[in-house]
Amino acid sequence: MIKGSASGAQILEKERQYKEMEKRVDAAEKASSALAAAAEEVKAGAQRAEERAQASAQEVRKANGVIERLQADLRGAKAKSKLKASVIQQQEALLQEKQAAADSAALKTRESRGDLDRARAENAQLQSKIEDYQEKLAESQETLKQNQNMIQWLNAQVNDAQIGRLGGTSRYSFRPRHPAPEAPPAAPAAPAPAAAPSPGPVGA
Repeated sequence: MIKGSASGAQILEKERQYKEMEKRVDAAEKASSALAAAAEEVKAGAQRAEERAQASAQEVRKANGVIERLQADLRGAKAKSKLKASVIQQQEALLQEKQAAADSAALKTRESRGDLDRARAENAQLQSKIEDYQEKLAESQETLKQNQNMIQWLNAQVNDAQIGRLGGTSRYSFRPRHPAPEAPPAAPAAPAPAAAPSPGPVGA
């Protein structure tokens, strides 16, 4: 009777451990999915940052072309201003207009270069985050794999205990890749209460 109670307690303990490991595996799977989703989001952000960087670089090239054309116009306007004194004022006004346009284009170029530098810095940060998420994802997958092995081992132990309780032998042998943690020692049984003295015969 005592042996059967101990065997039943072992089965219950192993079943409890099995359910606990199932909960841990479920939590690990959810964490792994969240990390994978975060990594994908960071990758998408990096892609968007790269696209912004390419767009900024294209704007810089366009602005440089505009500056070169405006500078060529300035040189041409200065040369023409020397031809006739009668058109000096008109040429000066044109020069001022061209200069303002060139200054505006130069300012836009500096701003575009700043955007390009910021986009590259953001891309580097996102790449670092991707590597960090990938490392955490690999660790989570390894933990999940270990927990799954533990569940298989506990399940085999529960089955073996149930078969042993019925007097049979298990046809399966499972060796987990990682050793199972030792079960905590069972708490000592509380002493049975003393039996109360039986009452004597009651007089009529």
